[in-house]
Amino acid sequence: MSKSHLDQLIQLASSAGARLVIIECKPSDKGEWRRRLERRAGGDQASWHKPSTWRDLERLLEEYGGCTEYDVGDVPKLVLDTSAVDGVEELVSSAAKFIISHAHGSMLAD
Repeated sequence: MSKSHLDQLIQLASSAGARLVIIECKPSDKGEWRRRLERRAGGDQASWHKPSTWRDLERLLEEYGGCTEYDVGDVPKLVLDTSAVDGVEELVSSAAKFIISHAHGSMLAD
């Protein structure tokens, strides 16, 4: 996400009377990440806008110049480890709690 893209999202949220939060889903286990990517590429979930091989992903990350972390300023951000054994229910619960805890000043808080 570029700084200008983030600025646009902040402006959009503000104009809608909402709070912007970022939830990043990121597997910490690279072996699991690779397995999922390659399984997705070979199945019905294949998509033109997502890397279809591990090498494609490596090239994409190289294009980022090693910079996959970005400063989001004061926008609340949660990083979820999607390779953790907690399961989908725990990830969704964590995301929901995060959103609710940062909802003050938005319609969710009403």
